Amino acid sequence: MNRPFPTRRKIGLLATTAVLATVVWLVGGGVLWIMLEQQARLEKDAQHIYDVSSAKVFEATRTIRGLERLAREGDALGCIGDKPERARRREQLRSLQDSASLQGDPELRSLVLKGFSTLDQTLASMDLHAGLADCAQSRAVWAPVMQELLNKSEAVGAEVSGLATIEADHILQSTSDARAMLFMVAAALAIASLTMFGFLYLAVARPVVRLSRSLLKARSGDAIAQGSEYILELQMLHDAAVAFSGAHQELQYARSQLEHLAHTDALTGLANLRMFEAHAGQAFAHAKRYQEAVSVIVFDIDHFKHINDQYGHEGGDEVLRALGSYLRAAVRDADRPAARVGGEEFALFLSHAPTSVALQTAQRLLQGIAALAVTMPGGEAVHFTASLGVAQRNDHDADLRALLRRADLALYRAKQNGRNRVELADPTDGN
Repeated sequence: MNRPFPTRRKIGLLATTAVLATVVWLVGGGVLWIMLEQQARLEKDAQHIYDVSSAKVFEATRTIRGLERLAREGDALGCIGDKPERARRREQLRSLQDSASLQGDPELRSLVLKGFSTLDQTLASMDLHAGLADCAQSRAVWAPVMQELLNKSEAVGAEVSGLATIEADHILQSTSDARAMLFMVAAALAIASLTMFGFLYLAVARPVVRLSRSLLKARSGDAIAQGSEYILELQMLHDAAVAFSGAHQELQYARSQLEHLAHTDALTGLANLRMFEAHAGQAFAHAKRYQEAVSVIVFDIDHFKHINDQYGHEGGDEVLRALGSYLRAAVRDADRPAARVGGEEFALFLSHAPTSVALQTAQRLLQGIAALAVTMPGGEAVHFTASLGVAQRNDHDADLRALLRRADLALYRAKQNGRNRVELADPTDGN
């Protein structure tokens, strides 16, 4: 005798189980695909940020270095009396005229052309007068152009830093959206899983278990153990966070590098002229308001041209690097920033420092510089000296530049009096 009911019931149970299993796998596969897509998008965004930021940082670095080099060299050329040497150093700047990083932007290209035009006019005037030009006068002509070059250098750094910040905000927003999406998908998966397995338990599993237990108990008394399901895809959230963290760190590093380049002289590691004027200018204004004693020390390397002529610019760079290392170790107070303000010219601002303290500091620097030994590329150890000018703020100094001018005059007297010495500025100098 045939019994069709159990056969139809068996087919029905298998079909229901197959449908539920298919739905579970489809939902799980869909969730995994969405998570992988989110991770791929985050990785793509992070790579894009890295590529764009790296290219912009590299181009900005070349632009900043080119502008600062033109500013420094233009300032130094006005004080070189030897015509062949002027021509040689002017020729070395020709590469800046053809540099793609300085020619792409019309405003930047116009500024560079203006700088070279002013520089060539100054050099032509010096050639016309047989090189007997006034260094201070040449620097005065070059100073506005130099300031424009340095301002543009700062603007380039700020622009790239701003673009990096915008890109960082984009990846942050993208990560936030991805996180929200993943949480929504996880919640939907939990609800769908509970619904499907609840239905499976209520409609299929529990009745089958009850029937099986009854049958088994009737047969042997053994119980049926139920298995469990485990979801592992949530690990993708951590992978997405790791990918975002790496991209964010790269952006932070790029931004710090831009800020560092904007405030630091690349060769010596000291503050640059813009950083020095910003910090020292604030300290000067504070000292003037409260009638505090502050001083500046301006100094440069004696016979630096001879070092460059004998050992090449590579040897001159070694001397500048050695002096920068010494100054970073010898001057640690943040209120006394040591800066490279010219080719071989340096400056030091002393807060709360009367003339006696400034002179003691200058003598200490004079002795420390004379004790340095720099190994040239050929292995020869070279010693060098410096001439220092010291000036203390007085009521005639309207601003930091006036104080620096008096220190410069003292520096020139130190040069005229034999070099390797310290000279104190006359209170009436420059007034």
